[in-house]
Amino acid sequence: MLLARGATVTIADPDAEAVSRVTAKHAVKVVAPEEIYDVACDVFSPCALGGILNDGTIGRLRCKVVAGSANNQLAEERHGAGLDKRGVLYAPDYIINSGGLINVAEELSGYDSERAMRKAAGIKDVLLKILDSARANGIPTYEAADRFAFTVAERLRDHGFSVAHHCGGGSFKAQMRRADASGALVAVIVGDDEAAAREASVKPLRVERAQIRLALDALPDSLSQLLYADET
Repeated sequence: MLLARGATVTIADPDAEAVSRVTAKHAVKVVAPEEIYDVACDVFSPCALGGILNDGTIGRLRCKVVAGSANNQLAEERHGAGLDKRGVLYAPDYIINSGGLINVAEELSGYDSERAMRKAAGIKDVLLKILDSARANGIPTYEAADRFAFTVAERLRDHGFSVAHHCGGGSFKAQMRRADASGALVAVIVGDDEAAAREASVKPLRVERAQIRLALDALPDSLSQLLYADET
């Protein structure tokens, strides 16, 4: 799509065969993986390894925007602030790469490809809201993206719930496995679609119940009724 619109695309990959497959089909430029950080460009797009935005690479970037599909692109949170200080716009990874999570989440309640695509189409609007929030509050974009999830977690803690908070990191299935192994009673999922609707998806982990959607404003009370209804 980028090439069709006249963009110049430069790629790097440690897998020479993967590079050859791409160059056989597309007119892209190729550089060594260690040289990709020094390429002057509009958008730097990490799409494989995590942790590549770090002390050794951020200062070398010659881009205006970082936006890619890799998980955990920031080696540490402070590197998000480092990008912001350099005037590089960072699109939080777990926002823009959440199409895969949305697709897998659809499998939990009966897969519908058209519905999954409709939900994924909302990623753009959510990202724009994150960028607006960062601009309005004078904070880095990674922090604006995290604030919403932290707010939900703190509200639940204020109502006596024990909450293990986790943003991004690995595939959705891997995150759900960690949630199950933690001993938690439920997993509260606030993805792009949920955030846009001011709702949360709640998946029971210890009983055979269907995943449901709950309004964020009433989440503490609704969770109490869901978890402790059998005790009354």
